[in-house]
Amino acid sequence: VQLFSVVNQMQINWLEPLNTWLGLANLLSFDLDYISVGCVAPLAALPRFTLQTFLVLALFLVAVLVHFLFQLKKNLGNQTQDWQSGLLVRTLGSLFMVFYISVMASLLTPFRCNVHPNGLSSVQGYNEVLCNGKDAHLQMSLLGGFGLLLPISFLALSTWVVVVVRPQRLREA
Repeated sequence: VQLFSVVNQMQINWLEPLNTWLGLANLLSFDLDYISVGCVAPLAALPRFTLQTFLVLALFLVAVLVHFLFQLKKNLGNQTQDWQSGLLVRTLGSLFMVFYISVMASLLTPFRCNVHPNGLSSVQGYNEVLCNGKDAHLQMSLLGGFGLLLPISFLALSTWVVVVVRPQRLREA
């Protein structure tokens, strides 16, 4: 489904029923324009990009909060406090795998520009922001660049677990 949201960003007029499927895929890509947030609270480009970027982090924080509240209720009155952090790590890892492509596509948005006939270019999805490395584009690029540290760290950690930790555990078993 995430690949559909990336394909939808190619700005091609698709025929039905593919057009409908691509539109539904935008829900998983955290496209705030698709759910018409601008009708309720009109946002400028930078706040809209920031909200879209941190929406995924809010999902992770909700998962952490639910985990700790459930464990607190479960451990209430017990002498031993078993927080089952491994379960939380697996849950967050699964969430990250599910939303990895959407997160990457969202964070790379400031680096995808549309060239216009007048020679200027604007950020794809944020036509009011010029790709000039100044003002809102600079802020969006910095936010996207720093935000990329999270999925790149996840990719590095996953690679380390598969390449280093798993073979060690297999040898010890």
